[in-house]
Amino acid sequence: MSKKTIILIPSHNCSRRFINVIKNLRKNNIKNDILIIDDKSSNGSKEIIDNIRRKFKNIIVLKNSINLGQGGSIKRGIKFINNKYHLICTMDDDGQHHHNDVRKIIKISNKIKLNNQIIFGIRDLNFRKTPFKSFLGNKISSTIYKFITNDSLKDTQTGLRLYSTKLAKKFLKIKANGFDFHNIMNYFLIKNKVKIYKIQIKTIYFEKNKKTRFKGIKDTFRILNSISKFYFNLIFSR
Repeated sequence: MSKKTIILIPSHNCSRRFINVIKNLRKNNIKNDILIIDDKSSNGSKEIIDNIRRKFKNIIVLKNSINLGQGGSIKRGIKFINNKYHLICTMDDDGQHHHNDVRKIIKISNKIKLNNQIIFGIRDLNFRKTPFKSFLGNKISSTIYKFITNDSLKDTQTGLRLYSTKLAKKFLKIKANGFDFHNIMNYFLIKNKVKIYKIQIKTIYFEKNKKTRFKGIKDTFRILNSISKFYFNLIFSR
């Protein structure tokens, strides 16, 4: 039996590129329901999201009354999604996830058991392909991940992930709400013995990622602080 997958996209102050993201999904026969969490965007971005809802079918929009952050928005989406869906595929709103990779991950999900597995879309974040802020942030977090877990994860911050709704409910326990949500999830998976199934995906950046909401060193240290707090709490909760 094919598993029903909903696509979950957190969005804060998106550009018009978001319209092309949805257009490319639909044009390439990805007909899944899409849940967009508008994380208290500016008026211009609200109009873009409202336009998407009017123009395309099977689009659901939730609007945050306050800014919850990337992780907070994903958790709100998880709480909203009901039992008619078996799987959740998260992706970004900025075009960095190619529709072929989204399709590939949804398709492969029918071949593996996902109650204790998660699929990650892994980019090749080498120095030549990756803007410096993103390269540095990922390099630091992936090195720490390797040191703590003795496992290799080349793309610790990937937003293209697919997991069961049953597993998703456990992610509500993660306290992180910003960009650190996905990094803390990585360690949460190790703690709970969830296997990470890694799929190679395209590395896409526009205009050298000048418009990214990731603040480089500032967000990297915020992520590292969240990781240290997570492990501190883990040690003293035993």
